[in-house]
Amino acid sequence: MEPFTILLLFHLLICKPCKQAIPVDEITTHLRTTHKSLPVSKRVDIIRACKSSTALWNNQQELKNFTIPIQPIPAIDLLQAPLLNGLKCNSCSYVIHNIQTMQTHCYTMHNWVNPNKKGHQVKGSQPFNMPWRSGVPCQQFFQSQHGSALFEVILPSSVHTAVIQQQPNQDKRLISSFNLKYSQLQHHITTILENKEKLAPSPWLNHTG
Repeated sequence: MEPFTILLLFHLLICKPCKQAIPVDEITTHLRTTHKSLPVSKRVDIIRACKSSTALWNNQQELKNFTIPIQPIPAIDLLQAPLLNGLKCNSCSYVIHNIQTMQTHCYTMHNWVNPNKKGHQVKGSQPFNMPWRSGVPCQQFFQSQHGSALFEVILPSSVHTAVIQQQPNQDKRLISSFNLKYSQLQHHITTILENKEKLAPSPWLNHTG
């Protein structure tokens, strides 16, 4: 049934090249539009093999009852690499990566009121705690429609270490870049001043003229 495999824990059909789940009833369209290089006879065999598998999520109607993991789970290699910019609500398992969408969720679902109505911290005011966490690693099974909600995942230790070290390295690069640009600017200003002095008329000529 290549290029598909089954994620048994969630009863999902996964397209390995695309790293996403596909409802069984949509594999014909997926193969025709995304993997059109496969011969038609091969596609027919794949579809037959996939549809013979039982206990899989078949269509969008069924996926209305699909449950996204509530607690963090280990990142799934069969899916696309985790996003690292997720926002997770402190009151429920809702995960998103857009702050405006998260604010709307907290307001409508948890009656949260933004302490700063304009959405920006007022200068000199005390900082306030947001009702969500940022920097949450997250994945999704489907790219759209039912079952496409993000969920929190646990990164492998090696990846987690790299993420932690990434920010200091970025800071070093920014400082280095700033120092280089500042040095170049100083050199440019010095050159301009030197050229200006060369072009200026001699005071002696002004005196004798």
